Amino acid sequence: MRNSILFILIIFVTQLKSQSQIHCIHGLGGEGSKFDEILDVLEEHCLDFHSTQEDYTSEEGILVQGSEVMEVLVTQDLPGKSIAIGASFGGVVLRHLASGNNPYFDGMITIGSQHLGAKLANSTLNGDMERYLEGGCDALLAKPARAYYLVELLDGDFALGQTTFAAAQAIGYSVLCDGLFEIVLVLNRILGGITGSDLLTIKDIVLDGRAANLPLPTMPNVSISTHVESPIHWNLIGDETGNDIAQQMADMQYDYSTLADANAALAASLVAQWWNPYSWNVPLYRASLLHYSRTLSDGALWIEESEDTWNVLIGADTGGHWVSNNVQVTVPMGEPCFSDGECEPGQSCINQWCTDNANDLCSSGSTIETITLKKWESNAPIPSDGLVIVPSQTLETADAHYHVSGVSHWQQSRDPKVHDLVKIILSNETIHSVFDFGCQD
Repeated sequence: MRNSILFILIIFVTQLKSQSQIHCIHGLGGEGSKFDEILDVLEEHCLDFHSTQEDYTSEEGILVQGSEVMEVLVTQDLPGKSIAIGASFGGVVLRHLASGNNPYFDGMITIGSQHLGAKLANSTLNGDMERYLEGGCDALLAKPARAYYLVELLDGDFALGQTTFAAAQAIGYSVLCDGLFEIVLVLNRILGGITGSDLLTIKDIVLDGRAANLPLPTMPNVSISTHVESPIHWNLIGDETGNDIAQQMADMQYDYSTLADANAALAASLVAQWWNPYSWNVPLYRASLLHYSRTLSDGALWIEESEDTWNVLIGADTGGHWVSNNVQVTVPMGEPCFSDGECEPGQSCINQWCTDNANDLCSSGSTIETITLKKWESNAPIPSDGLVIVPSQTLETADAHYHVSGVSHWQQSRDPKVHDLVKIILSNETIHSVFDFGCQD
């Protein structure tokens, strides 16, 4: 009986020692469980292997996380092929380990890693990111709310779309002030603030920082990059929250534009009559409504331009150019007005301009001029996953590089397309024998 047990143990240990290994390394703010789905796919389609997917300290830089990874790998130092998969900052940590005396893995796969650094880190440290977020909160929430309050103080009946405005404000708060701070940067949960952060990982991945200056790996390696479709910033948040943020923000932009036009039209319709004391406050009502309308228009414009600014913050911006367009406009020869009573005798108020004895603006009371309108158009940005541009996700010495479209930074280790791609890599001996894990469809 004892001999039988001993024989079984010998067989088990022999199999264990020859078993292939896959070590999974997560990025900043991540956890080992992010690899659950990809390991499930590999376990179903590949030959038996042993895996590790620990939780590491990812906020204290390359050296700390690298040391923790090594502690895990030392305990798994078994004969047989061994590869490591690093997602985001986890791939940078693998490059650091591969540059030293590393006998613990024979090949590496990086997914969405910041090999050239990430401008997002620079924008975080110098305050640009915080100014962007605070500017959005101000343009979409604070200023319109203050302007609406002024209108309500005068007379709530003069403000249009109270219900729509409240709904738009709720969307703006949940997406921008809470969503971007809490989800995109992650840092707010860790530090309670972002500008000038002491987070060593952020300092390691700045442009021309430690990550960008690591030696290129000489061991077999494969890099995987992804990009997300426009609008990249809203789709990035949507991927993490499971909500259609892009549609919500498009709805908010439409609501703000519509309310701005409606309140401007209401202001234009108000007429002060000298014999009616109730109308003597009309100029004040009109000024408040126009102020409210302008703040709503500014909010809608911030949403429209927010992706271009986001691309600047993450280093995906490629500049732009001015487009000129000559148009003919009718210029009234008179004073602005809201009613005929505000014009001189013999004039009519047409389209809010006093015009001499005219029924239309094509009369002698107006002139036609040609003006040149200029509009700034941004060039196509560098593709990115919403946080890291694609060129930075690519290793120059990679034995193979693959790209997956429609996947944001947050979904790279969870997306089925990435899972299938890793399975293909681990079934392909032509890249390098170390990646042949016998995976099949």
